[in-house]
Amino acid sequence: MDSIESRDIVELKTGRRPLDIIKYILDSVLVLFKAKLVPIQIEERIFNKREGKVVMFLKDSYDESGVQILGDMNFMRKLKEYEKD
Repeated sequence: MDSIESRDIVELKTGRRPLDIIKYILDSVLVLFKAKLVPIQIEERIFNKREGKVVMFLKDSYDESGVQILGDMNFMRKLKEYEKD
């Protein structure tokens, strides 16, 4: 947790479209914080752009809830103070 810095969160907020892996990690944070997730939906995704292989995968909640939680001014503090046990 100490490896995440405020500038990393700012970079996420100002970036156009974060990598899919970042979106799914943020979904995990949403679960921990008991935030709203989108209903389970399956969509086509391309994870390896070189191969261009389309796979069916869960839709992330980035646009609906991820952006909102990143905008919370206390997000970093909440992450650092999260009860780990």
